[in-house]
Amino acid sequence: MKGLESFLSAAYVWIYIGVVLVWIEKASPRYFYIFFSIGTVFTSLASMLFQPSIPVQVIIFLTCSILSLIYLRPRILKWSIGRTTSDPDWRKKYMHIGISAIATTDFLPGEVGEVKFENHIKEVVSKDKIKKGDVVKLVKTDQNHSVVKFVERF
Repeated sequence: MKGLESFLSAAYVWIYIGVVLVWIEKASPRYFYIFFSIGTVFTSLASMLFQPSIPVQVIIFLTCSILSLIYLRPRILKWSIGRTTSDPDWRKKYMHIGISAIATTDFLPGEVGEVKFENHIKEVVSKDKIKKGDVVKLVKTDQNHSVVKFVERF
């Protein structure tokens, strides 16, 4: 029974949770769950060293996770796309805001269509009726798609 007790000790449970969160992070491109994994590491260490109660463990987990999310996420996002804060337009360049593109499909307002620019094909939406071959401009990016506006028809 000693093996089962150590297998289910609080420190190991936090490690197991952290490993699951890392797996979830690998499937998600948002750099979000990794910070909760960092919280599990600190909570696991605290559980090994001090054996705090479960409410204290949860407080340690939440505090470490939120602090790492607040302080590390912006740095990791900037590092992951190779941009620095010295370039104030890094987000526009990364999101291709302001780029002209050619529509590769017909699509109605609110529908998803495709455009091509610089050898990229991107899913977009528009408030305008767009026909294949129209020139459009990428004006913003929301959570799922870039938004384009009609420029001219050929």
